[in-house]
Parts: sequence; structure tokens; C-alpha cells
Amino acid sequence: MTPEIIVRLKITSEVHPPEFISEVLGVMCDKGWQIGEQRSKTIIKERVHGWILGSGLEKSASLEEQIKALLQRIAPIREKVRASLAGDSLEISCVIYSESAPALNFDSWLISEMAVLGASLDIDLYVG
Repeated sequence: MTPEIIVRLKITSEVHPPEFISEVLGVMCDKGWQIGEQRSKTIIKERVHGWILGSGLEKSASLEEQIKALLQRIAPIREKVRASLAGDSLEISCVIYSESAPALNFDSWLISEMAVLGASLDIDLYVG
């Protein structure tokens, strides 16, 4: 089985709905939700607003390729993200489905770019 990897920027906010975030950044999200909406295929109600922008690559692309693609995709709006959304939560979310544990190695450029953005890094690994 080829690993499936999903990398995206996730912005969550207690005050800013996804439409507001899209307007401020000048970029439409790939997925968004509002407080109180029911999460798909669950009974969970969302407690915060959410705005997601994916890497734009296929799930078969490597983790490093996807992170680089995402950082390049958001490069033109990076300053808007940092300045306009202070107080909101910024996260680079990586979800990996694989038969074995993949290498989790990040070069210094990727770490530096994530730090400049002010985003945390979340990696969910599903091996099996």
C-alpha cells in the first residue's frame, strides 16, 4: 500500500468564521465550518470556526513535498495570516496513513518557514 498523506493549513477561531478569514486573506478555503455545525459522520458539534487550505498535491506525494507545496501556496498571504489573525490558532496538519512508520525528517528551511508563519505542527500517524 502506498502511503496516503494529507497536509493542510488549519486556522481555528472562536470569533472569525471561515468567510471572514477568506475575505481577510483573499483566498478561499478548501474546507470550512462554523461553530455549532455537526461534524460529518459524527454527532460532534464544532466548538470553533475552522478554515482549511490543502497542499494542492495528490495524497501519494511525500510529506516533505506536500509541506513545501503548502508553504509555497501560502507564501503570498503569509504576512496577512500573521498580522490579521492574531489570536487565532494556526496549525500545519499532517495526516499519514501507512503500512509502516515513515521517516519524519524536516530540513531547516521547512522548520524556519513554519516558525515564520507562527504555526504549530501536528502529525497524526496511522500505521497498519
